[in-house]
Amino acid sequence: MKRQNTYWLALNLLAIFPVASAFFVIYKKASFAVIPSFSIMIGEIIACLALAALARRFGKIALCAAALFMFAVLIINAAQTLSIVKSGALLDSEAFANAEHIGFMIDAVSLSITAIFLAFGAIAVLFLLNAPRISPIFGATPFAITAVFLIAVNSVYILKNAKYTYQANKVSYTLALFKTLIKENGKSNERIVLNDQDLNAAERYGWTIEQNASFPILNIGAQETATPEDAPNIIILFVESLSADLIGAYGGGGRTRLTPNIDRFATDNVLIANYYNHAFPTIVGLKGQLCSTYPSRTAGEWQNMLVAPRQALMRCLPTHLNEAGYKSVYLGYSHPSYTFFEEQMKATGFTETLFFEDLSKRLLDNEPPELGRYGLGDRQMLTALINYLKNYDEKEPIFIAVSTVGTHPGLDSQADRFGDGNSRVLNVLHRFDQAFGEFISAYDGLDFKRETILILTADHAHLPSVEFVDAASADFVPSRLNKIAFILAFKNAKQKTVVEANATSIDLAKTVLALAGINSITYDHLLGSNMLGENKSPKTIGSYGDELLIVDRLSGEVNRTDFSRAKSEERLLRYIKSLEQEDRVCCDQEAR
Repeated sequence: MKRQNTYWLALNLLAIFPVASAFFVIYKKASFAVIPSFSIMIGEIIACLALAALARRFGKIALCAAALFMFAVLIINAAQTLSIVKSGALLDSEAFANAEHIGFMIDAVSLSITAIFLAFGAIAVLFLLNAPRISPIFGATPFAITAVFLIAVNSVYILKNAKYTYQANKVSYTLALFKTLIKENGKSNERIVLNDQDLNAAERYGWTIEQNASFPILNIGAQETATPEDAPNIIILFVESLSADLIGAYGGGGRTRLTPNIDRFATDNVLIANYYNHAFPTIVGLKGQLCSTYPSRTAGEWQNMLVAPRQALMRCLPTHLNEAGYKSVYLGYSHPSYTFFEEQMKATGFTETLFFEDLSKRLLDNEPPELGRYGLGDRQMLTALINYLKNYDEKEPIFIAVSTVGTHPGLDSQADRFGDGNSRVLNVLHRFDQAFGEFISAYDGLDFKRETILILTADHAHLPSVEFVDAASADFVPSRLNKIAFILAFKNAKQKTVVEANATSIDLAKTVLALAGINSITYDHLLGSNMLGENKSPKTIGSYGDELLIVDRLSGEVNRTDFSRAKSEERLLRYIKSLEQEDRVCCDQEAR
């Protein structure tokens, strides 16, 4: 009996941790989605205890199985809780795909929460196996008190923040994980047939679809193959998670010293406002922008492949520029085989791709990557770009795309810390800004023979993690589809202006082609518009998972919805992705 009471004392003491966690969440202004999920979690634990009580009748083996099941439930809840705090949403296929980036997310808080859940689960398992005769009323007391408290807090907190309700408010964390796994592994290959309502919806986004054609979204026009005499060089910096919300030039949450170099760059050039990412995460966002489409494969699918699949023929931005006489180059921070990054970039049309080993040897004097196995840091990438430009002979115009990773969620900076240094999100952004300032100083000193256009933008918006929400402005809407930076600079013909684009990143390819003087192209399956031109679609759309973002180009109105309330958009996006899977995006045999 003494031993039995010891276990229950430990269990009662550990039961206060969910309450303490709730207080911590409120104090830190974390995602309120954590709070109701704790209520569900307590209910699951009580259900597990009831299952254990039933299993007791069938002997020690059944009881042990029930105890292990309870332990698994606790572990899943721990993982989902951390996912909410770190990414603003429950675990999904992209989280599993980016498992090798888990090092980015580990810190003292993560380890503490995990340890608490493990201890709670271990004590509960020991109790079930060693003290089965305890009074059910006495045993359920700590769980019941915790559940009542959390439900009371939940009712107040949710009402105050109703417009930011997450999916996690409505579901069991355990069931949500299994639903994600089942959905990811049970994708349907059924041929999608669009109805008249779907086709009418497609016209709102500027898409003409002929379902019976070999290439249903193929609009054939005249190709400008000759390089214009004044064709500009084009450089695009795809900065990891560069959301507009923290940049001073876009408002920056009232901060004036966080991004002084980006702010100065924006003030002197063309700042594009109301510009949203249309895809997520990095590899999907990059391909989506370069090919002006909604990629069919997720990062998770690429990560899980052992051999790169045959990719559908798509004529993307680099291909069109190549045919107009450009040289196209991609500089990547990572290992070329990560998610088959190099093969994917080559498939978009880049004629030269350089990743961290090549960049280190050729352009950085064999400097080791600052981020270890994750690759080159932001300063290194921008230095490599400057060195590449210094060595380029300019016999032909050049298109260079550069990806960075130093502002990835979870990373921190020991140098160039911002303010008190307590926010990793602010630290890494401030560090990038310092590197960008050094880059601009070197870039301004370069003497190009032709006009050169420099674009600073993002691969996608930042994760709406608790850390980011804390740092963001008061009106920030937590979502993976959000405003990102787009700043455009002409080196020899300075323009200072702000353009309210009301656009998404699917518009990048056609906008860049227009800047290069290529306004009419053959095999135009690019789904975006030139956001700086007159002939634009009425609306544009972003998509991630079941989440949709629809932007009215004229009014700037933003509609955040999901597939359950936008069936035509769901079918359209599934249809577009199916065309890539079936290799029906582009083109006739002669073009292949």
